[in-house]
Amino acid sequence: MAVISPDAEAAFRGFAAEFAAVEAAGGIVVDARGAWLMIHRNGRWDLPKGHVEAGETFAECAVREVGEETGVTGAEVVRPLCDTLHAYCLCGRWELKRTHWFEMRAAAGAAPAPQREEGIDRAVWCMPDEVREHLSATFPTIRCVAACMR
Repeated sequence: MAVISPDAEAAFRGFAAEFAAVEAAGGIVVDARGAWLMIHRNGRWDLPKGHVEAGETFAECAVREVGEETGVTGAEVVRPLCDTLHAYCLCGRWELKRTHWFEMRAAAGAAPAPQREEGIDRAVWCMPDEVREHLSATFPTIRCVAACMR
C-alpha cells in the first residue's frame, strides 16, 4: 500500500494518532570477541529492548532493558543506530511502538540469563555465523537494525 500526500508528515501524524504511542529502546550488544547478545522470545530470535520509564533517557532505557532481559549488566552505549516503528494490537488496543536502537559493548564472559517472565527462554552470545542464521528467521525490523551495524 502507498499513501500519496502533499504533506507526508501531516499524513503520518494523522495515521499515528489512531494508535497509542509507545517509546522503547534496546541494543545490539557486542562483546570483545564480536559476539552479539540475542534473546529467543515467543518462538523468535530478537534483540533486547523494552519500554522507556518516566524520567529515563533512551540510552538509559537500553542499558536497563539489556540487563533485565538478559542478565548482562553494565553494558555501555557506543552510538545510536536507528529507530524502528511497528504496530501491534495488545489487549484490544492498537499501539505504535518507536524503538530507539543503540550499538552497545559488554565485557567478554558476561553470563546471560533469560528473563523468563517476559517470555524469553534463551539469552545467548552468538558469533557472526549464528547471528546471520538467527536473523534469517526474525522480524523484519530486527534485520533492519542489524543492517545498521555495517
